[in-house]
Amino acid sequence: MNLVARVQAILLKPKEEWAKIKEEPTTIRQLFTQYAVILAAIPVVAQFLGWALLGFRIPYAGGSWMTRALLYAIFSYILSLVLVYALGFIINALAPNFSSTQAFRLP
Repeated sequence: MNLVARVQAILLKPKEEWAKIKEEPTTIRQLFTQYAVILAAIPVVAQFLGWALLGFRIPYAGGSWMTRALLYAIFSYILSLVLVYALGFIINALAPNFSSTQAFRLP
């Protein structure tokens, strides 16, 4: 499915879209690579473009601001993907408390 159409449907018709999503066969790897990797890049790219246009300055820090902005963007992107993965484990562990089933078992 088209990512833009999926996000739009989740925002505008969440009850119907989540029912469709529940019936779709998919793996955790597919969800992570098809959705999380792409959606996590949007704020990072926007943040980097903002810094590239307006500048990025840390007091008392040397070096190129463009290099620091790029390194910070890469770090933010990796950290956001780690956070999505960690939240997936937490949500999976809490699933029985909300009348749902766990998608996978933790070792």
